[in-house]
Amino acid sequence: MPPTHTKSVDNADARTTTPASPAACTKNHRRVSAMEYARRLLSHVSTSLASLVHYRGRRAAAPVAPVAAAAAAAPSSPLPTSSTSPAPTGIFTPDHYPDIPDVDLLTWTFANVDRFPDRQIYIDAADPTNALTARDVLLCVRQLIAGFKARGITPGDNICVLSFNNILYSPLYLAIIGAGGCVVGANPAYGHTELKHILAVSAVRTVLVQPELLPKLLPAARECGIADANILVFDTDKKNNNTSSTSPFQSWTTLLTHGESDWVRFPSTSASASKAKSKSTPASLMSTSGTTGLPKAALISHHAHVAQSILLHSSVSTPLKPYPIRRLLCLPQFHAFAAPLFHCAPLRDGHTTYIMKRYYREAFVRYLGAYGITETAVVPPIVRDLVGVAGGREQKGVLEGLRFVWCAGAALSGGAQRGLCGVLHAEAVVAQVWGLSEMGWITTFGFAERDGSGSVGRLLPGMEARVVCFGGDGGEGGVEGGEGGEGGEGEWWGGGKVVTEDNVRGEIFVRGPSIMNGYLGNDAATRETILEGGWLRTGDIGFVEKGKWYICDRAKEIIKVKGWQVSPTELEECLLAHPLIRDAAVIGIELGPDMGDVPRAYVVPETPVCCYVADTASNSDSTNKDDKVDKGDKGDKVAKDDNEPHKPDTQVLPLTQEDVAAWVRDRMASFKALTGGVVFVESIPKAASGKVLRGVLRERARGEVGDFRG
Repeated sequence: MPPTHTKSVDNADARTTTPASPAACTKNHRRVSAMEYARRLLSHVSTSLASLVHYRGRRAAAPVAPVAAAAAAAPSSPLPTSSTSPAPTGIFTPDHYPDIPDVDLLTWTFANVDRFPDRQIYIDAADPTNALTARDVLLCVRQLIAGFKARGITPGDNICVLSFNNILYSPLYLAIIGAGGCVVGANPAYGHTELKHILAVSAVRTVLVQPELLPKLLPAARECGIADANILVFDTDKKNNNTSSTSPFQSWTTLLTHGESDWVRFPSTSASASKAKSKSTPASLMSTSGTTGLPKAALISHHAHVAQSILLHSSVSTPLKPYPIRRLLCLPQFHAFAAPLFHCAPLRDGHTTYIMKRYYREAFVRYLGAYGITETAVVPPIVRDLVGVAGGREQKGVLEGLRFVWCAGAALSGGAQRGLCGVLHAEAVVAQVWGLSEMGWITTFGFAERDGSGSVGRLLPGMEARVVCFGGDGGEGGVEGGEGGEGGEGEWWGGGKVVTEDNVRGEIFVRGPSIMNGYLGNDAATRETILEGGWLRTGDIGFVEKGKWYICDRAKEIIKVKGWQVSPTELEECLLAHPLIRDAAVIGIELGPDMGDVPRAYVVPETPVCCYVADTASNSDSTNKDDKVDKGDKGDKVAKDDNEPHKPDTQVLPLTQEDVAAWVRDRMASFKALTGGVVFVESIPKAASGKVLRGVLRERARGEVGDFRG
């Protein structure tokens, strides 16, 4: 059962039945002084909050803008639809196309908050007394907007947030957008080189950084020409507050001392003007994963964010769910997968959301029961971790309260999906999500459909897709369509044949209202990614079967062996079926001139590596002492618990490289054999989403093998 401090979410409360206005909710704030706001919400911040200006008196509420009324009037359920004509040949279509209002993101997000002003929206999972109601969030956002404007932030400025998850991240995120700026979320795990790249490629002007991350930010910021005066310390945690009165850096709380200000709204003089503004104005810069190269900054507009919220509604916010919605979220708040669940859905629909700084297995499992959590979002390493926890005798039943789990970031096998379902509530749904930084969510399942086939779901409303087979002649990549590579009877498009049938693999192209505007400062990459007609090249290989989509691989990661195209994911799934293999990743390498590509496997055995092991391809020794990426599969923590002592293992490795090679050789076609060698490692480098960082492995292979084609 949920604790007494948590109000059970009545989904009916979140439905929109009459026009609402953020200004109407603002009227309720008039009796709340900035000092009282600071006392209730930020008592855990440094005592510098005592300097907040005490605002008294009545403030005139801003008139209700027509776009605000339009946003509030948009029905929450069912989704608005429009009639559709028969789909053109080779285009797979959704079940309906929703109407997307041309409003700014904040008008859309706050349109309903006067219906649940005192409901706790964001709660610190580690300290549930630290919480924000809908009323608190709106006031905080308005104060921060005033602070940003006072600092001279102007529309078009890019502001970076370098922070771990916390309940004030979303208000800050929305305030930056409301002031006319563009949010750049940075990974707290980034090192100097990565931080320098994201700051440079995103043309960042101002940074808000948590105190513990300041030392590694400063060198990168200064190299990018960011002045110390434009660095604010996001000191939200009193225990880790390293700032002092003598610090040259100002606290973010100084932004709260300038009164309140409304957010930047779009012109309502004409529908065409509003549409143009919502589509052209960037709200965030999403960093691409960088799995095949340096990350790029994808420009995501207000229109795209609002569209994403609407498209997700049937899965995320439907009022038909037969349980109260209480979410526990631990994924990074800057990530494209998690962002809609953090920043928009809770405030738009009144869903109570518990926030973890990051994933820790023991804490995550404890919070599930303590707070009566019914929904969460994870990545594949966490899925395997939770299945292992729930399989233990002392932990049986700990996950049975979960009713809905989204999983994204990397493909999850049908077996892993069914394994998680087996330890959840009897009617629970594990829904995979397929999406991109450039597009947001593209496919998933609604709560009413339970699938264990390994599918990533059905097209979201408004999304269209086409599958193009480029054949076996090299082209731009892709997997040959079906047996013989014919790819159906479709027309030719983009240099390949358009697939018109089920169960034929090819590269997937998508289009929809949440597509990015392009890559900041990289017109060439934009032209390569967004094609004529608004089609976005995903780089993913997959197929559709009876409306359900399946992702097989990345086009750029396909290994071409003597004319045959080999899927590294397929080989990885084969390796993971071995009882003594904990994790694995496969890349293609070139052993010498004119030898072509061959598969090479990096394997994490169940028993840790504790001795020198010969590399079967290069005959060089490998100890992997420098591997520092946390293990994230089959029972290990995704995030290392600093309180857990290191326990050296002196057991001799029970698995040989020849055993691994033979396992694949006995189960796969001969051209898929691990001719490039098997290397035992302590961990597989992965992004926060769980994607294998093959670029890191390719760089390593260059040093191990010598001549190598990336």
